[in-house]
Amino acid sequence: MSERGEYSAGPQLVPARMLNELVYCQRLFHLEWVDGRWAYNDDTVQGSVAHDATDRRSGRMPAPDEEEKPFTSIQVTLSDPDLGVTAVIDRVDHEDGSSSPVDMKKGSGPGDGGMWPADRVQVLTQAVLLRRSGYSVNRAEISYLGSHHRASIDVGPDAEMEVRELVVLARKVAAQELPPPPLLNDPRCPRCSLAPLCMPDETNYLLERSSGQPRRIIVKNPDTRPVYVNTQGASVKVSGGRLLVAVKGETVAERRLLDVSQVCVVGNVQITTQALKALWRRGVVLHQPRYGRPALALDLAEEFRALVAESVALQCFNNGEINEKSFMRGHLGVVLTADGRRSVIQAYERRLDMELKHPLFGYQVSYRRVLDLQARVLAASFTGELDSYTPLMTR
Repeated sequence: MSERGEYSAGPQLVPARMLNELVYCQRLFHLEWVDGRWAYNDDTVQGSVAHDATDRRSGRMPAPDEEEKPFTSIQVTLSDPDLGVTAVIDRVDHEDGSSSPVDMKKGSGPGDGGMWPADRVQVLTQAVLLRRSGYSVNRAEISYLGSHHRASIDVGPDAEMEVRELVVLARKVAAQELPPPPLLNDPRCPRCSLAPLCMPDETNYLLERSSGQPRRIIVKNPDTRPVYVNTQGASVKVSGGRLLVAVKGETVAERRLLDVSQVCVVGNVQITTQALKALWRRGVVLHQPRYGRPALALDLAEEFRALVAESVALQCFNNGEINEKSFMRGHLGVVLTADGRRSVIQAYERRLDMELKHPLFGYQVSYRRVLDLQARVLAASFTGELDSYTPLMTR
């Protein structure tokens, strides 16, 4: 098999941004490029806003031999099958017969005024793409918006070889069935958007790669919350980055998409295609109860039956939040009324916000976050990253 065909995982052309991730953390690269996993945090959202401001502008690229006054091209896409990479360059400055790629970063650069190693690789790849397209490239720059400074590097004759070696490494990492192990006690992990999915300290602890107690990198309780739509005949749509719930054409509730973790609809509730697409793009899960749909989730929920479900039921009765008037007899038997469902949901949400000390990892965390943690530990045991699943045991 040829060198190109040897590594079949992922697309043939490696995005320059993925080479950035590769240098930053090989596990991050594998999770994003091979597994297609992505998560939002403040950094990724602010980064998207910074790039959106650039993306709305457009400019053309002069021919390599075209004599031009100082000129700037915006959002230039270049691909090179022989090099094996592709890139979208935020801007290219043309002046005095030379072209320089400029990558926009929302964060701050190093204190010495230079650029971070992973960022250097990304802009170096852009420079090599430009050079191989016939442009004279001597310098590449990064504009760090957070620290309000530009950092530049010289693009020497060995730049192309460096990029080719990184592409080979990227394909080798991508060909691995499992992602590389997490970094050990690394200061980069807390700022990583994939930290809640990667669980670096927790995974290392379960793999016995680290004997120290895991750091609580993730927040105790997620900022996002579920949206429950309980009113029959309601509709769910999106507008201006907000999720809207309407009854008889009137909006009765709304929430920013940024603040929504999942949408739970009960009964006759319509949700628009646009809303579904917007939720899926953000990784928001849609739940709708159906019969005959037993799933692995039910098995995992068994760990939390006494801790959450039965606790909520007992609290609802003991506190008088539900009583005999909270139920009605229907064609499927005895069911909760709309007010009864609302009371149970409110009690359930309160329980999820309560905190406990995780018996294995030793840090304070909400039940809401524990549900997510245990699901990810179970998934890691299925993929083979962990040898076995460790259930939650509080006694």
